[in-house]
This record gives sequence, C-alpha cells and structure tokens, in this order.
Amino acid sequence: MRWTVTRTATSASGFAYRTELRTPDGQPGAGPDIGSDAQELFVRSGNVITLVQIQAGGTEIDPAGDAPQVLATMASRLGYLPQ
Repeated sequence: MRWTVTRTATSASGFAYRTELRTPDGQPGAGPDIGSDAQELFVRSGNVITLVQIQAGGTEIDPAGDAPQVLATMASRLGYLPQ
C-alpha cells in the first residue's frame, strides 16, 4: 500500500490536505480506519481550530475540488474569535 498526502490549498487562516491510499496496481486501497481518499480542511480563528474531513471508502475524491473556496467559506462562517 502507498499513502500519499498532498497540500491542496493554503490561506491566511488555514490549509487543506488530500490523502490517497493506493494498492500496488494504483487502485483505491482499504485501510482499517480511514477511507482510501480523504480531503481535510483546517481553519483557525483565535484559539479555535475547525476541521472538515471528507472521506471516501473505495472510491476517489475529485482531485479538482475547490479547496481554496471551501477554506474561504469556512473562515467567513467562523468569523474572528479572540485569543
């Protein structure tokens, strides 16, 4: 199995990663507690960190997803929280 982690977006208040678990022949792999594909988005405001995680078991997540826009939306919804 091969597990790849790629940063897909960065903003002033957060970042996003895409993970892929693949078999030697390139097919989506099966892990004991994680989907074969996942997109994780983190945004910080003050001392609060939010996480949105999207997992797919046995299928691929669209690599052309709009992570920068999702980060911007998360940040605007979270607003400014003090330290």
